[in-house]
Amino acid sequence: MLAAEWVTHMTNEAAWDEMREVVENDRERAWRLIRVIVGCAPDYDVLATVAAGPVEDLIDQHGDWAMPMIAEEARNNVRLRICLGAAYSPFPADLRALVESETADVRDLAVDPELIVTGEDLALIMAWLHHSDTAWSSEFPKQMTENDPAAAWDVLRVLFAFADEDTRIRQDVFEHALDPFIRRHFTAYREHLIGLGRKSAAFREWTRDQKRPVTDDATTWAAFIADLVSA
Repeated sequence: MLAAEWVTHMTNEAAWDEMREVVENDRERAWRLIRVIVGCAPDYDVLATVAAGPVEDLIDQHGDWAMPMIAEEARNNVRLRICLGAAYSPFPADLRALVESETADVRDLAVDPELIVTGEDLALIMAWLHHSDTAWSSEFPKQMTENDPAAAWDVLRVLFAFADEDTRIRQDVFEHALDPFIRRHFTAYREHLIGLGRKSAAFREWTRDQKRPVTDDATTWAAFIADLVSA
């Protein structure tokens, strides 16, 4: 579960940057995407993420253009009022009062039946939502590495299985999961890593490509590389 969520988060990471670029360069599309996400958000957490991301970015970058439309939409859109309640942008007093008076629970509200989404917009929305929904998983490998190395190693083994099947995730596994683990637990897991190297050519290649030793002991790291080559 954790490994799958982590992979989903990493493989959709580009959607976060793309959404920011849309907000910056195509404000009409950005406002359309925001309304669609707000209209189908399943819970408050998603609305809060939209508020802290695209909504605040749109206001920061295009406030004079965006604020009147946001205020007009909020008068008739309960979901948007709930969303704006999680934003930190300075709203006009009348809009702030409207937002703060909203007490509805988004889980009790129907999805907006008027939503119209093109294929390109839908692809970005889905990727952005997947990235946001799985954000919780991004820190777990680091926390496990510090607090439960045996569990972290089990997760790493699953991540390597994903990396072998999908090269897009491989560098993320090496950089964000494996590298911190080796730096913290190289001595205790040296033989485990040798075993991994016997099965994974990608891991052997990654170790050889490191310009600096991943451990504090350059001699031990060099011996480890030699063992991998002969594995």
